[in-house]
Amino acid sequence: MDHKLDEIKNILDYWYKLELFMPFWPEIKGDRVIADKNRKIIPYVAKTNDANDTFVYNIYLGKITLQDLIEDMFNAIGERDDLIDKDTSLSCVCVFQLTYEGKYIEKSFRVVNLIWATAKVIESKSLNVALDESEIKEFNKEIDSSILDELQLKDKIMSYEDLMKIFKFVMNKIPVKIKMEDNEFYVSINKEYIKTNNNNSVEYNVDSGLSNDNNFKQDETELDTVQNMVSSFYLTDIMEIINSLKEHEIENNDKIVDYIGALKEDKNRIEICKNEEEMEKWLLPDKFPLGKWPSEYSPSFMQQIAINLAISEDKNMGWIFSINGPPGTGKTTLIKEIVAENVVKRALLMCKYENPDCAFKQQEFKMPENEFLRYYYKPDKLLTKYGILIASNNNTAVENISMELPTAESVKSSNTSHFDIDCNEEIYFSGIANKLLSNKKCWGLISARLGKKSNINKFIDAIWFNNDINLKNYYKDSKPDWCSAKKEFMDKYSKVMDYREKIKDAVDATNEYYELKKECSNIRSKIDKEQRDLKEQENIYSLKVEEQKIIVDQIKMLTENYRLLKTRLPLFKRVFSFFFKNDPIVFQLTKLRGELNSAIIKRTDMDMKISNLLRDLHNLRRKYETDKSYLKDKEEKLAKRNEDIAEIKKQFGSNFAGEEFWVDIEKNINSQLACPWTDKEYDKLREELFYYALRLHKAFILNSKSVKQNINCLVNMWWNKFSIQNRRDAYAHLINTLFFIVPVISTTFASVSTLLKYIGKEELGTLIIDEAGQATPQSALGAMWRTCKSIVIGDPMQIEPIVTVPDIFYEKFAAELNIDKAYISKTVSVQNFADKANRYGGYLVCGDNNVWAGCPLLVHRRCIDPMFSISNEIAYNGRMLKETKEPDKNIQLIFNKSEWLNIGGKENGNKDHYVKEQGEMVVQIVLDAMKLDGKLPNLFIISPFKSVIYNMKKTLRESIKENHKQYNDDDINQWLERSCGTIHTFQGREENEAIIILGCDGRSEAAARWAGSKPNILNVAVTRAKYRVVFIGNHELWEKIPYFGKAYKILSEYTKEQYNKDQ
Repeated sequence: MDHKLDEIKNILDYWYKLELFMPFWPEIKGDRVIADKNRKIIPYVAKTNDANDTFVYNIYLGKITLQDLIEDMFNAIGERDDLIDKDTSLSCVCVFQLTYEGKYIEKSFRVVNLIWATAKVIESKSLNVALDESEIKEFNKEIDSSILDELQLKDKIMSYEDLMKIFKFVMNKIPVKIKMEDNEFYVSINKEYIKTNNNNSVEYNVDSGLSNDNNFKQDETELDTVQNMVSSFYLTDIMEIINSLKEHEIENNDKIVDYIGALKEDKNRIEICKNEEEMEKWLLPDKFPLGKWPSEYSPSFMQQIAINLAISEDKNMGWIFSINGPPGTGKTTLIKEIVAENVVKRALLMCKYENPDCAFKQQEFKMPENEFLRYYYKPDKLLTKYGILIASNNNTAVENISMELPTAESVKSSNTSHFDIDCNEEIYFSGIANKLLSNKKCWGLISARLGKKSNINKFIDAIWFNNDINLKNYYKDSKPDWCSAKKEFMDKYSKVMDYREKIKDAVDATNEYYELKKECSNIRSKIDKEQRDLKEQENIYSLKVEEQKIIVDQIKMLTENYRLLKTRLPLFKRVFSFFFKNDPIVFQLTKLRGELNSAIIKRTDMDMKISNLLRDLHNLRRKYETDKSYLKDKEEKLAKRNEDIAEIKKQFGSNFAGEEFWVDIEKNINSQLACPWTDKEYDKLREELFYYALRLHKAFILNSKSVKQNINCLVNMWWNKFSIQNRRDAYAHLINTLFFIVPVISTTFASVSTLLKYIGKEELGTLIIDEAGQATPQSALGAMWRTCKSIVIGDPMQIEPIVTVPDIFYEKFAAELNIDKAYISKTVSVQNFADKANRYGGYLVCGDNNVWAGCPLLVHRRCIDPMFSISNEIAYNGRMLKETKEPDKNIQLIFNKSEWLNIGGKENGNKDHYVKEQGEMVVQIVLDAMKLDGKLPNLFIISPFKSVIYNMKKTLRESIKENHKQYNDDDINQWLERSCGTIHTFQGREENEAIIILGCDGRSEAAARWAGSKPNILNVAVTRAKYRVVFIGNHELWEKIPYFGKAYKILSEYTKEQYNKDQ
């Protein structure tokens, strides 16, 4: 292994160690319950009436506050606690599963890796202790065996006492005593639904949590679902890449090496938002997608450049492309256009097959389940590169995209009626899409949420088993004709290509026009100069002729003087003049003769000059006349071109990209809103091509036995049939076949290692990462490893990764493995890595540093002022352009205007930054809003600090219960979860109004400075509000804080302006 790959392995080892120290606390679900400590009862739920449904209980034991755990570690290793904000996050100790009857499921026990790793550190009093995951696995096996044998709990319905017995047993086995919150036993239970087989038998398998009716043997070397629940989601994939390195399966120029090593290498950068030549290049007609997402609106200028770069198959582009998408700049629009293009590109390839099954090669399973599951089919690799996997750390972001794309609302305002479900009930498996999205009105099965088991089960139900409509029923119905579908598509493709050629002609004509215009201008300048030169030459000629006349007159005068003087001289003196040199007349004659000879020489010289001048004048006049004639010819052509250009301008309107279009392009709002070289007809044709591409896909799917068999195999594989070897052989081909049906599949990064468990290096198509600024660099490894191309969308100026691992681990592990300092920051993200690997982008100013970011989107369409101006100034160098409208008059708002409410007071202290007086103001606003509107308000309440939000929720809960008894606890808690939180609660969301409650007092200025150390926190908070934002905080403290001080200044100026308007 060479030096570069050694460094890559060290980075992977570093990430692996960090992942071992991640805490785990169960996700809050509707079916989550807490055991009653007083009555000591486990609230089991009876089995559902649905014969096909059952569930397991996920049991989480113990509750540890991370702050306490960190302090214990600091005390053990002699380090100081430097955390600014008190970390109230929790971790459980262990997790296992029970059947729906309450019986322990064998091999389901897992200790939380963090607990084990921390105990080892405390026991050894050193961070350098060896941390071997195999020890954790052995510990889990030991406890699992003890539960069954030593504790004698096999096949026993677990009681509260049984769970306590397990917990005490586990705590005694952990190397050191760890302090529990309240020092009490704690049990949390989540109910998780699973599917049974057709004969209602259920065989629990820890590998996936799904039911099984065969003798499939679990591969105990693999991390399973329960393991992923309690430890890092990324350990498996990191280790797989490390093993590939060890096995020399990765080379220096591999894509994953480019990504991991990105922070150490600088690309030859192109600042795309400033480089006019590059902009023009990437906006040429042949760079545009052939397909277009149905919408009456075209992407804006920088959106279209980003789209064209993203879909490019130019090898010089590299395999990672990143996009910097500030708040409200249309990232979803961009994703839609990429989806449409990939569908069209794949349809074009599909047309080459005589019949759809020609795109597959039959493969036989080594150990078939039965005769119906003996074969699977391997699709052509050319087709598989256009499947789109959307992934993110942000579950909401993933769900928003997946659920928006299929809805009728997402294609409502299109240029064609093809996608109108009122005119066209069945467009693209529309019935299945309706069922998948719980009977929302959908136009097509364009995307699906997978990832976690519940999503997969729901998808299986909708696509395969739904009683009303499913894919199997589509196969039974009359099938679309394959040849007709190909012809329809190719006819529309030809029309699009013909129109593209017309646009190319228009672009060429425009370029020729401006070249001609420029040439005419140059010729005019040349003629003007020639005219000036000609006049100057004529003046010189006239002067020389005058000089010549003077010389001729001088010669005449000298000749006459010489003759007259000579007549006065006697003959002998004329003959023997050399004897009479001193004679005055002889002397005068000699002088006159010299002057005459000199004048004759001058005349000869002047005659030559005048001759040359005449020649030059002739040449100049000829050139001048020639150029005048040439200019006349060009101006006649330009006049004709003017007529053509007038028609082209009329055709493209604001999308006409003439010379004026490019003037001050970065700040030219009209140009930035435009989409060069598109028009309504072209957009309509491309939308129609997308439609016919989907029709072709549908015909391909329904005329292919290979597709049907592969989906059947996939459903059975998701139901835990097939051996591990068969899964490894077939799973990638089955998933790639699914991409033919559902062009977009989404997942969180946390689910990648289970959803795509048996898929290897670069076996999938395109990865789109959303909200990449939130994701740790290692979280994307599994998805990137499995795909051929990555499009990374995010913003380094918004939410940074949430990492709960203390800084000391970063520093110590980095020192141990000799990791470059660029990798040590807790805030470094997938976005940072992708930006560094991407040539096309722009610079953002962050403090004293210039930060290289991806291809920038510039037009903001969410917030009005002052929110827009605050965001634009603190985070984007003022380069965003505002295209937002004031709120409609019928929108009821709580606040009349945005403002800063100056409220001081003392915080609670001890890293709790809540200020009671500020909280009381928030409560008053909420209660007043409820009186006004009669319901819980549509309002975001945001703080930089968890401690402020914790107290704020508590105070609001009590106040609402006291003043509005019609709301039960669930109503209030749901509203609080939705409306009150730190910025991480609201990333990707928007509301009409927001309160930003700052907390802190003079004693906690360090905490305030932490919040203002970067623009990110304030930027995200302020851009959640479309129309009003109200800051609540002590301005004397916060106006001194970077970025918040700027916000205070902008708000003050805004308040003055509003006051003057009202006067």
